[in-house]
Amino acid sequence: WIQRVNELQYHTGFWPRDASYFALAWWYLGLPEEGRRVVDHYFRIQNDDGSFQHDPENISPFAIARWFRLTGDLDYAQAAFPALWRNHLWLKARRAEDPLGLMPPRGRYDNEGIEGHYVGHNFYNLCALREGAAMARALGKEEEATALEAEHAAYRETFLEQLAPLVEEFGQIPPGVDTGIEGANWGNLVGSYPTEVLEPRHRWIAKTSDTLRASKYAEGLLIYDGFGWNSLHHYSTIKNTYADLLRGRDDLVVRDLYALLAHTSATNAGFEFCIVPWTNRDFGGNFSPHGWFAAKYVGLIRLMLVREQGEDLHLLSALPPAWIEPGRNLAAKGLPTRFGPVDLDVEGTEAGLRARVKLPPGRRAALHVPWYAKGASATVDGQVTAAFDREVWLPPGEHEVE
Repeated sequence: WIQRVNELQYHTGFWPRDASYFALAWWYLGLPEEGRRVVDHYFRIQNDDGSFQHDPENISPFAIARWFRLTGDLDYAQAAFPALWRNHLWLKARRAEDPLGLMPPRGRYDNEGIEGHYVGHNFYNLCALREGAAMARALGKEEEATALEAEHAAYRETFLEQLAPLVEEFGQIPPGVDTGIEGANWGNLVGSYPTEVLEPRHRWIAKTSDTLRASKYAEGLLIYDGFGWNSLHHYSTIKNTYADLLRGRDDLVVRDLYALLAHTSATNAGFEFCIVPWTNRDFGGNFSPHGWFAAKYVGLIRLMLVREQGEDLHLLSALPPAWIEPGRNLAAKGLPTRFGPVDLDVEGTEAGLRARVKLPPGRRAALHVPWYAKGASATVDGQVTAAFDREVWLPPGEHEVE
């Protein structure tokens, strides 16, 4: 069983990076059995040396490790860990051979379209090491966990030391470590989400978004300029939107949401690229609907409503004004999170909004106040909340917030 993009194209193989977003989307939709079917295929494409077929980025271990983080399924972890460990040994050997101590350089292919060390490859692989160590600890494999943590710490320090001067020089995280500002913006946009290598409010994330929005956006979408293209890119835009969501720029997130929707079909189907800015809406032979857009779009809506950050939950991180006009209602019941299900019921009132929330046992949450709610006050269960900075913190349990 292999996840495909649509019925019209991209059937020549399994796409490990994009399949990882499909698996996440199925989880967000409350269909974990479908997500597991996607993840199971990774184990079929691992080579004897620990690497993976059709995966120059080595993103397969990221998807394998993250599935355990989502589900906490120890039976899955027991079966999956040997694959992660074999890949760790392969990656460690490759890094030892590399003059920069990073994921080996790759030639020009798809995506960034550069020849050298891809920034995004290192983000994904650092995440896999961190999550692999957590899996090992959960299984009681202390020796392996310690080895993975040591490898992660050394690798992260090496990578960030090389990245720091590049961000200062170019005003953004570049696509490649040794290729200057050449290439399309792609894997360089995943530093805070979904890899969590950088903190959500890390200044590099903010610099990157600000630079790209000033120079690489048209019609509200990110431009794809790999291989000399100059076209809108529907789902790449969402990577930058994710980063802005986590850093608290809900105004930019809502703007992006409407730009994304303005470029969908009558049934909200998305495309990939090929549409030249400010011309027509012809995506040529790159057929819509595009599943990778769909998966990232599902993820965006879910994160706007409920998202995990560290050991806390965040609610209503980005809330378009139209969603809470008086009399309108927004609800989700049993929304899956890695801490347990969340119930959320929000209605617009003349004074603002009323939210009823049920949190998983032992888990607190921050309910975010929209940027347009100037001078807002809040009550939780009828009690006036003390001063807050656009985040109303709720203890575990059930609450009503106004």
